[in-house]
Amino acid sequence: SALSGIHSLAVDVSDMRAIIRIEGEGSRETLMKGCSLDLLSGNYLAGTVRRMRFAEIAALLDVVEDDVFDIYVFRSYAHYAWEFLTTAAREGASVRLFAKQASPA
Repeated sequence: SALSGIHSLAVDVSDMRAIIRIEGEGSRETLMKGCSLDLLSGNYLAGTVRRMRFAEIAALLDVVEDDVFDIYVFRSYAHYAWEFLTTAAREGASVRLFAKQASPA
């Protein structure tokens, strides 16, 4: 009723995105396989939220705790993102090229 007489459209988008949680040892390295963020740099602490491209799809990364991350993707891409993560996290797929380092002064 507040919009009567005004050309408008109201759409519920509360279920538009899916949330995938990844946690544990190696979670940062696994996520880095799908994005260009340096999650080992020390810039991504708990409470950090960042939009990014993950596995070539639009995503939002929420750093919940040190090794706990929520990835928000459009629901239509959730299966693809999940498959990417499960492939990237398989035993024997780890990449140990990176290590936590102090930020340059």
